[in-house]
Amino acid sequence: MPAQTKSSIRTPTEKQINLLEMLMVHELEDVQKKALAIVLHIWKKKSVQEISYIIPDLSEKQIRYTMKRYRSNPTQYLQALNDRWSKKRMVHELRSAHDKWAKRHQNKKTFDLSIRGFFHRYNKPLLAQLQNLGKNKMFITAHDAYAEAGINPNCHLQVSYGTTEQDERENWVEVLHKVSETFGERILVSNYMNPPDKSDRKSIRIPDIIRYQGTDFPLSEAEKTPELRISLISIQQEGVRLYGTKDMESHEECWTAAVNAAGFDYLNILNSVAAANRKKFVMMFLDYLVEHKFEWNPDIFKRPEYDYIKYFYKGLKDTWDNSLFREFTHADDILLGSLMEAYYYHEEEPSSPHQYYQDNMERILKDIYKDEHLGKAWTFNHALQGIYRKYSDGERITRSYMESEEKDQQFLTEMTTLGQGNYSHFMGAIGLPASRLDSLYHDELDDPWKIEVLYENIRRLVEESLNTGDNRLLGKYASQNEKKLYQAMCMKYGHWTGGLSKVGVDLKAFTKQLNSYNSLRSGFHSFFHGLLKRYEFTELDNPKRVKKDGQFTCGKALKDCTPELYFWDKIIETRLGFHKNEPQDHIERLKGYTGMIILIAPDGEKEVISGETVLIRIPFGEFVKESRSLLGVQLRHSEMERLSNKLKRKSFWE
Repeated sequence: MPAQTKSSIRTPTEKQINLLEMLMVHELEDVQKKALAIVLHIWKKKSVQEISYIIPDLSEKQIRYTMKRYRSNPTQYLQALNDRWSKKRMVHELRSAHDKWAKRHQNKKTFDLSIRGFFHRYNKPLLAQLQNLGKNKMFITAHDAYAEAGINPNCHLQVSYGTTEQDERENWVEVLHKVSETFGERILVSNYMNPPDKSDRKSIRIPDIIRYQGTDFPLSEAEKTPELRISLISIQQEGVRLYGTKDMESHEECWTAAVNAAGFDYLNILNSVAAANRKKFVMMFLDYLVEHKFEWNPDIFKRPEYDYIKYFYKGLKDTWDNSLFREFTHADDILLGSLMEAYYYHEEEPSSPHQYYQDNMERILKDIYKDEHLGKAWTFNHALQGIYRKYSDGERITRSYMESEEKDQQFLTEMTTLGQGNYSHFMGAIGLPASRLDSLYHDELDDPWKIEVLYENIRRLVEESLNTGDNRLLGKYASQNEKKLYQAMCMKYGHWTGGLSKVGVDLKAFTKQLNSYNSLRSGFHSFFHGLLKRYEFTELDNPKRVKKDGQFTCGKALKDCTPELYFWDKIIETRLGFHKNEPQDHIERLKGYTGMIILIAPDGEKEVISGETVLIRIPFGEFVKESRSLLGVQLRHSEMERLSNKLKRKSFWE
């Protein structure tokens, strides 16, 4: 028998020897015995019968099976024995892991079952066992395994609300009442349970109802590991999970159901909190106004200089629904209503809120909305359009010429400001380099050999481009539609762009500016179209179906024209500006279908042209003020700022 064993079993490798040594001290008794049997058979040359006398708990059949498994694949079999788990092994592994964690990783890694914890990186086999206790049936929960190993689960693991849904709900209700007792009922408001600012987030000691019971945790006590606190965010999430249903549309609705199920009235809590907070934030706003003698700029809220400004402004917005003037002002006029409320308290509540609103609305409105509110956003575009209009009208636009004309001096100042003190800088950026214009005027137009014909034709193409939105300065267009002009330019200057350059036009820059103009025009149209939708106008697909207030069509063709916005009693069209060269044929066709045409631009002056069909040119700010009579609904004043932000563009020098 020994001779046969010697010939049939190869000498163990170093890895196999290491595994055998580990198995010899393995806490699984059957594993230890099998490891011993293998050692006796290999090194001691013992027969099956002799081994059975040494290890009486192993039958000869078990020994033969062990030898057979070992011979088939020694390394694989030893590894399989080593991978076996029991309660004793799990406890041993937990204690060893805790010792390693406490010595090296306590400040870096958590000792929980998360992906950022100790196990995930340093002991994945143990982590797998702890996460699958339901399958291996060694412990009921990971909390039980920790406790058995002398580790306090309350120091490392998430709390468990119960083993059944009924237990979970009952225990959660007790926890929520504990939260209310600790912080007051106001804490149950969703924004307080889970505030956006992390520094405001709160927690409590684990309530006894869900705390893992026990006091004998020597490993945790030795390391003086503190117990975890349970965050209010996690309590809220648990409530939403337990009481939220699929038919609930929002997280807030789920939370409301959870709080009400716990015996609270969530709506009453919200109202009481809002009422308490609203006046506090209004009084903070009033203190700021008094401190600055009521001389202030609403822009302070866009980039607040101090944190407390940001704080009370956010509070004003959050508590807006509880404002004294909420029902008298539009939902978006938060700043206007808050300012009025601050004045109201400052004047010691002189009358009813409604009467105070009627008496003081216009006065307070002027403290917020300034006449130049839209102007800043439109300065560059106004200058761009103005200078190209002057070019297309044949006016000379170099500094020397504009300085000599009194009517152009203010415009010249505006151009210089936009160019950061350099008029030439501005002109070059928009595609009309001043130096080339100087050369044009002095070397060509005033020369006996004039190029007036070429110049006038290019001006004409610029004008057509502005009026149609098509770039008619492109060589492709000119070669097909302006053949004689194209040939003359190429013969005199070598190529088309060379000729354009000679008359002061940079084709690349002009194309960019024209596209920008078209983009702004489209943006204004889309803004106004969206504005109608926000105010609950109904868009139809056929102008013939538009028969009452609140209905309109957008871009739907009539017999010989296509109005931009068609109403039963008027037609509204958007413009970027009002120009004397505006095409009239379109307007004339529109007159056959309505008694009023309203042309709206972001800026400019109001003009009313009477006749069979009234034509009104009106800037958007004026339109907002007269919107009830012109549109049928009162637009909120903040729409002016909304339009400004919609069309605001980055200046070319930035």
